[in-house]
Amino acid sequence: PRGSIYSQISDMASDADIIIISGGINDADYFSTDAYWGSITGDYTSTLDTTTFCGALEATCKEALDKWKGKPILFVFEHRMTIKTGSTYGTHFEETQLPLMYAILEKWGIPYVDLFHNAPSIKYVPDYIDEFSFDNNGIHPNIEGYRHIYVPQVDSKLSDIAK
Repeated sequence: PRGSIYSQISDMASDADIIIISGGINDADYFSTDAYWGSITGDYTSTLDTTTFCGALEATCKEALDKWKGKPILFVFEHRMTIKTGSTYGTHFEETQLPLMYAILEKWGIPYVDLFHNAPSIKYVPDYIDEFSFDNNGIHPNIEGYRHIYVPQVDSKLSDIAK
């Protein structure tokens, strides 16, 4: 009912030159049951349960690869917005969701940029909150946040995969 990337793919233009997908972080906050997460299928032809996190992400990968055959597809993990210490949100994200996302993307051969582990946190580096987020809470990057934190790594990875 909240919507998902998977449900939006059919409405996206099929003539894109480069596809960048990013998402999933909100799921760790709202859904922490095993039934919600589901499981990764053991093949590429099973029916995917898009009511589960794993099923929806696998379906997203499958649909993206089909819709944009031969085009560079890249998944971007957002900068760190969670911490495990004292936070069920952070714990669910780091211990449950991230490993599932890595495994699914690797299974389907979708490259990714991991800004969660490989970029400074806009939220937890005090001087970055005002400079790099438009909402002053470090969650949503402003133009400078994207330019300085996201673009260098995304551009580098796209250069590698778009050859």
